Amino acid sequence: MIRALSEDEEDTAELAAWRAGDRGAGTRLFRRHFARVHRFFVNKTPAVADDLTQRTFLACVERPSPIRVGFRPYLFGVAYNVLLMYLRTQGRWSDRFELGEVSVEAMLDSPSVQVAGRERAGVLLASLRQLPCDLQTTVELYYWEELSIEQIAAALSVPPGTVKSRLARARDVLRRRLGEAGIADDEIEQWTRELRERVSPPADPA
Repeated sequence: MIRALSEDEEDTAELAAWRAGDRGAGTRLFRRHFARVHRFFVNKTPAVADDLTQRTFLACVERPSPIRVGFRPYLFGVAYNVLLMYLRTQGRWSDRFELGEVSVEAMLDSPSVQVAGRERAGVLLASLRQLPCDLQTTVELYYWEELSIEQIAAALSVPPGTVKSRLARARDVLRRRLGEAGIADDEIEQWTRELRERVSPPADPA
């Protein structure tokens, strides 16, 4: 009996086929993961989210590197590097220390994307975008993309302990800011997960 491929194995096979010249495999991979990669960028660099999303997929083919912990951690690792390269081109980031202290929103002096919905969702989204870049990225990969600590560590090229400390620090910051808006501690994680749908485009970019 032939075992069916898991989603991760299928994605990895599609990427290998794309790298070998199968453009159809590339199209399938792009459509399958477009929404989550676009979401990664639109909550940080909304004005160039489309462009950076395309750059991410092209980088998977043009600058191939091994997939060690699964396709999705690999894909977000590429997206993260594309984000860093973009920030460098803007002349707003010079070393990794800044990423732990300054938000992307502050670095680019860009206004937040307007998100319709309940007032609390808006407060939480604004608070999330004001987190330092490393913290915002870690929170989104954990709550929105549901990657494990180990997968996030692989995607961001940091030890698992660093991921845990970033999550703890981000939660403390969010609790402090959201407490002022009357949002209870036990609501934060639920609202963080629900916000994913508010910044997501349709699943199929076509």
